[in-house]
Amino acid sequence: MKKINKGLLTKKIGMTKVFNEEGEALSVTVLQLIENKIIQKKTIDNDGYESLRVGYHIEKESKISKPNKGQFKAIDGLFKKIKEFKFSDMTKFEVGASLPVSMFEVNEEVNATGVTKGRGFTGTVKRYNFTISPMAHGSKNHRRCGSIGAGTGQGKVWKGQKMPGHYGNVNVTVKNLKIVKIDQDRSLVLVKGAVPGANGSEIVLYN
Repeated sequence: MKKINKGLLTKKIGMTKVFNEEGEALSVTVLQLIENKIIQKKTIDNDGYESLRVGYHIEKESKISKPNKGQFKAIDGLFKKIKEFKFSDMTKFEVGASLPVSMFEVNEEVNATGVTKGRGFTGTVKRYNFTISPMAHGSKNHRRCGSIGAGTGQGKVWKGQKMPGHYGNVNVTVKNLKIVKIDQDRSLVLVKGAVPGANGSEIVLYN
């Protein structure tokens, strides 16, 4: 696990536009912080390494199994998911404390990791941006991928050939996104550009 300076678990709200001081319209993604509470502080003596286990999104007691409730005894609250962060400086964090949105600053560059939208089984036009064939009635090959191997010589399909298959639903990290605005009252972070995932999905923001 790579050490980071700052990190938060957020929820993707959607995209919008804001105006900067020069009057330019910037496309931004709105991310909302939802209760990042430290539930465990791992140490070298006990666990062999240092990290923080952070609870994300408060959940109902009826939706959490009894074995999983045990890890929340040291704090007040039950959480839907848990994320582990390995911070460079562990001295300023304590069990039971919440990670605030004020960890980040405007104009700071951050990385965003999320799961892309799943698009199921797709063809090469959608999956790899292949060019379509002529759409005239005489053409029998509108959206097919065409030839996939040599007719002579090797006479086989090479490994890594771009073909139809599963597309999306993978972890993707977008780096060096600039923070345009931070709304501490509503726990919102606005970053310039797009981040992976559908609206409502979980996004890890860190640098």
